[in-house]
Amino acid sequence: MNMLINDVCKACVLTKKAIEYYVEQGLISPRICINGYRDFSQSDVEKLKKISMLRKLDLGTESIRSVLNSENPSEILCKIANEKEIKLDIGKSKIELIKNLEKEVLGMILVKKLNFCLKNKQ
Repeated sequence: MNMLINDVCKACVLTKKAIEYYVEQGLISPRICINGYRDFSQSDVEKLKKISMLRKLDLGTESIRSVLNSENPSEILCKIANEKEIKLDIGKSKIELIKNLEKEVLGMILVKKLNFCLKNKQ
């Protein structure tokens, strides 16, 4: 059973604009009817549902393409998960550095205030 874009939008819970973008990016290739309408197959709909799920995991178009075109998508997803974990660790390290810097800055401000108070007491 083939569908037109409005039906696909409802079935996949995607906007028309999102579906058009995935078509432009070559992630799906619906058949074009004589009247110019796009005719989406059940396979296209299933692929769009996968794309939607992968987007919710914050994967970009190229990563999604890699997953969809891979003979071993779990391997690709594992690699992506490892990359995201590394980025998360780097982000945590940056946060820790910022907190340490904040403590240093607060310490310097307190020392300056203390020195100012001591100067003004004399």
